[in-house]
Formats: sequence, C-alpha cells, structure tokens
Amino acid sequence: MPPSFRSVLPSSVPLLPPNCCRSLGAALTAPLCFGSRSPSPLQAAEKEKESPTELAERCLRELLGRAAYGNIKNAIKPVLIHLDNHSLWEPKIFATCCFRIIMYSIQPQHSHLVIQQLLGHLDANSKSAATVRAGIVEVLSEAAVIAASGSVGPTVLEVFNTLLRQLRLSIDYALTGSYDCAAGVSTKIIKEHEERMFQEAVIKTIGSFASTLPTYQQSEVMVFIMNKVPLPSSQHPIEAGRAG
Repeated sequence: MPPSFRSVLPSSVPLLPPNCCRSLGAALTAPLCFGSRSPSPLQAAEKEKESPTELAERCLRELLGRAAYGNIKNAIKPVLIHLDNHSLWEPKIFATCCFRIIMYSIQPQHSHLVIQQLLGHLDANSKSAATVRAGIVEVLSEAAVIAASGSVGPTVLEVFNTLLRQLRLSIDYALTGSYDCAAGVSTKIIKEHEERMFQEAVIKTIGSFASTLPTYQQSEVMVFIMNKVPLPSSQHPIEAGRAG
C-alpha cells in the first residue's frame, strides 16, 4: 500500500481550518467522484468518519498530485478565485495553509507554474488593499522557498522583477496618496502604515528567497536589483531644475 499523504508531508503542514474549507471541499469532491465506481461498505464507513476538513484536504492533495503539467494552472485558478471571493488573503493563515499543501502535493518539476500563477495574481491585484497584497506576498514567500528545493525554473528573475515592481508601486502609492499616480485622484483611502507593512513583507520575501539560491545566482540577483535602483546622479538635474 502506498504511504498516505500525511506520512509523506512534513508534520508542519497543518490541516485546513474547519470554518473555511466547506465550500472548497464541496467544489473539489464532485469532479473526483464523478464517474467513479460505488465504494465498498468499508470505504463508505471510513469516508463517513472523515470531517469536512479532512475530506477537503484529501481531495485537494489528490487533485494536485494527479495534475499533469498542462493542468496545473486550471487547478490553481479556482483556489485563487476562492481566496479572492471570500477575502481569505487577510488573515493569511488559510491561504498559506492551502498553498503549503499545494506545493507539497504537486510534482516538484511543476513548482514554477504555481509561482507564476501567484506572481500574475499579485500583478492583477496591484491596486487592491495593501493587506490583500501583503497576504499574497506572504503566500508567495512560502511557496518560493518550498519551490527552491525543487525546481524554480526560469522564474527566478521574474520573482524579483515582480516584487521590485510592486515595491516601487507601493512607495508611489504612499507618496501620492492615490492608486492612480498620474491623475492624482483615487476613490480608495490609502493607509500609509499598511503600505509600509506591505513594503516590509516584500523586502522580507526578497531576502528569504534570495537566501535559498546558490551563490552564483545570488550575485546575478544582486546585479539585477542594483540595475533597478535609480542612481543618485540621475536625480541631480531634476533637483537642480526645481531649485532654479
């Protein structure tokens, strides 16, 4: 008999919170059970003993464990939509738990696809509340560290590029007080302390992910980051013009 998922996964991966998993469990159970044979009385009795939490977790692991390369995105997208619709990025406990299970359940060579999905979702929510963006960044941090032990693929610089872009946007939001820096008008109230927390989360994620890379990649990342930082000399003409 193959070992159970719980015996394979690290003990630090918790069960899904009961109050958040009912709809996720219902959504995942139907496609797995469709077209399957009727369970034996023993199997039926065992399933009746399972709580909704355990059932949702088992379905999620089986679904991701069987997903092929071309189906990873189709499996991750409903999870992202579920987290958005139910405002589960804050607090980030449930979202982090979900993606830990996802990262440990999929095949290691597919890890970079999950990272790409999270990066795209972060860009899509670039004008969402800072707490939502911070939750996505925290989940991305967890997923990137797990993926670093497997296969991050060509997304190494993409991770840093997206995080640096989001960091710059957040600084602009805090300085202008608007999500639309060009127009200077915003219908949302930007809280500077929340933007500062988001910026700290981004910097922490950059550091934690960079620490998992080999030395030669750390050097490349440092050069990449330095090329993104504006040089002080480029600010002198602007400041001189303002002074005049």
